[in-house]
Amino acid sequence: MDIILRRSLPKLREKLEADKEKAYLSYDLATIRAALEKHGFALESVCDGETFGPLTEESQRYFFCATKQYTQLEE
Repeated sequence: MDIILRRSLPKLREKLEADKEKAYLSYDLATIRAALEKHGFALESVCDGETFGPLTEESQRYFFCATKQYTQLEE
């Protein structure tokens, strides 16, 4: 499954038409951050999902780096 930020959707219209069998979901950064925090992660950084460099206006996929904030031994 690909997770794509909403601002990338206009760039994906052609790809979606060509590949209708794949499911694409879109979430804003606040939603992704909240989901990570809910499950015990802290968002460390976000970079381009293809180049792993800084985000640009052309970035269509994002790579999220997060760290677990507690261990399984904690309750």
